[in-house]
Amino acid sequence: MKKVSPILLITLSNIGDAVLTTPVLYILCREFPKAAVDVMCGPRVKEIFSSISQVRRVIPYNKFDSFKDRVKLILSLRRRYDLVVDLRHTLIPLLIGSRNRTALWRRKSGERAYMKDVHLARLKQLGINTENADFLIEITDKDEKIAGNLLGPFKIEETLIAMAPGALSEVKRWPAGRFKETAEKLANELNAHIVLVGDKDDCRIADEIARGLPQKILNLCGKTSLMQLAAILRKTRLLITNDSAPMHLATAQKVPVISLFGPTNSIKYGPRGEHDRIIKKEIGCVPCEKAQCRFDNECLRSIESEEVVKAAAGILQAIK
Repeated sequence: MKKVSPILLITLSNIGDAVLTTPVLYILCREFPKAAVDVMCGPRVKEIFSSISQVRRVIPYNKFDSFKDRVKLILSLRRRYDLVVDLRHTLIPLLIGSRNRTALWRRKSGERAYMKDVHLARLKQLGINTENADFLIEITDKDEKIAGNLLGPFKIEETLIAMAPGALSEVKRWPAGRFKETAEKLANELNAHIVLVGDKDDCRIADEIARGLPQKILNLCGKTSLMQLAAILRKTRLLITNDSAPMHLATAQKVPVISLFGPTNSIKYGPRGEHDRIIKKEIGCVPCEKAQCRFDNECLRSIESEEVVKAAAGILQAIK
């Protein structure tokens, strides 16, 4: 498969999941540098791929569109692509008549693996070299400038620590009170300045954490676009986070991460950087990977703020 063009990458819809697919895009752009590459994705992650200079076109796909609209979209793509890489495992590559395409079903080895590597395995099955794959996140000068303006009250040379207290599912959230305790200790013991990040759904939690520490906490929840959030994370020393979209955005930019894991699988989704730390409790039901918990989130409630502060201090010392 020496020469293929154009290429279509069908990626995932949730932000964190989509970030974990960017190494596939990285490899496609590296191995086929002259190929035009289009990306089909859900509306929530369009901003990630629209910012990447190697992407020719982003094709929005909304599973909630009418059947008629989805058929119309598929027909418009018929016989346009030499290669289709589908990370959603749909019939779309078959329906649009691609000459080269990933298999309809993912081969399961029975082993748990980092999802980045699971996605790259789809390329390996096509004989594409995936060695040294990296994440692919690009931030525009405009978003970089906006991020700098938002951080205006806090000098970059300060010990700037980001916290992401939200998560798509409530069962993946460390209690807001623990985040608050951690923020207070980091401010008092390490003279850190805290930046709270997240989307508008995290504002209530962030307000609760920020209350009482106005000089040490900057609350930016709900005040940034996705790529502005990425730009802010890049300017921080480390991120303390649940298993969430900001965790993956930070990982992709090699920002040190302290990730708090409960019901989800840290082997599949946890960060892998040299200075990253995963904090979880080895109790019998972890990871259950379920949307509801019968035990009142004991796995996350068992994590104490002292553990997180100690991990943060260790990372800050290591990256001096």
